[in-house]
Amino acid sequence: MLVDLKEILYNLWQRISYWFRLNPIKKATVDSLMIFPIKSFSQGFSTDKWTIDRFGLKGDRQFMLASWSKSLDRWERLQLSIYPQMFKPTVSFDDDYQRFVFKYNEKSTFSVPLNVTPEYINTHSTFGYTSQEIFEYHYGMDGYVLDKVLPSSFIEEYKLPKDTVLLYTEKGKDYLYPEIDTNGKKTKFHDYFPILIASKESYDDVFSRVSKDAPYSTMQSFRPNIVIKGLPAYSEDLFNDICFVTEKGKYWMDCPSHCVRCVIPNINVATGIMDKRGRVSALMSKWRRIDKATPSTCFGVYANNLSWNYEIKAGDTLEVWSQSKKTFNFNPWDEPKKE
Repeated sequence: MLVDLKEILYNLWQRISYWFRLNPIKKATVDSLMIFPIKSFSQGFSTDKWTIDRFGLKGDRQFMLASWSKSLDRWERLQLSIYPQMFKPTVSFDDDYQRFVFKYNEKSTFSVPLNVTPEYINTHSTFGYTSQEIFEYHYGMDGYVLDKVLPSSFIEEYKLPKDTVLLYTEKGKDYLYPEIDTNGKKTKFHDYFPILIASKESYDDVFSRVSKDAPYSTMQSFRPNIVIKGLPAYSEDLFNDICFVTEKGKYWMDCPSHCVRCVIPNINVATGIMDKRGRVSALMSKWRRIDKATPSTCFGVYANNLSWNYEIKAGDTLEVWSQSKKTFNFNPWDEPKKE
């Protein structure tokens, strides 16, 4: 493990101080929330209030696009790095029908429900309400193949594999990292942890540095779930124990890891075209290689919600009660550790 003595002592002091602390170290304010109902698809839905459930933000990444891999003999997810055009669709929320509506050209849409029922699955799957094993990275989970949701015109227009389907998971998968105490929580089609937090100030700093060469950059490019404001840029790098103060109470999260960035921020959200020069990543590498375990850039911090069934809204306070220096020493693309 790539941890030096300074880091160990800093984290130990933070933990001891946390036990005796009467007030938070610092405070921020919730600016907005973003939900991405289908993993690696669309610009996401931005709102000023949303419910936290057992899996993170309710409805976030509970669906995934996939096509059948003959070589792997299983469904394989469609990746934005290969199909960057999947970033283009916009998404809105129809409150009356409790559904997400995806607009994939000027005239055409399709929708998925926030609350998926057995009746919906029966109607939209050739296999009926019968779960089967599906995979995310190397990890299996039970899920459903919804092969009657996506319009053929959408698949053709976006040049996706002809057998592209929508996968849905109800129960999710175990956390990828058993050494982390997650209180029995699971994730759905999330890469690592259920929630990604980033600050407006951090993105503003990124944009000020990359906008000349990469004016296409947006906050959506980094796909955060909770956007905060009111702290210096990159303060979230050190978040550890945090608390959201809402009208109905205080709700805790812990923040175990930086978010190590892939190539997705190099996609032009409006056009769905990948910047082959990777200018956002190249520019950010000059000052955001902050984790000694990886040469990749980092932006935002992952969070585990330690409770659920409550609402966070813009204007709520985020309290930081302890901080930690982090080392990214796991990767979902690695084979699972064998006992």
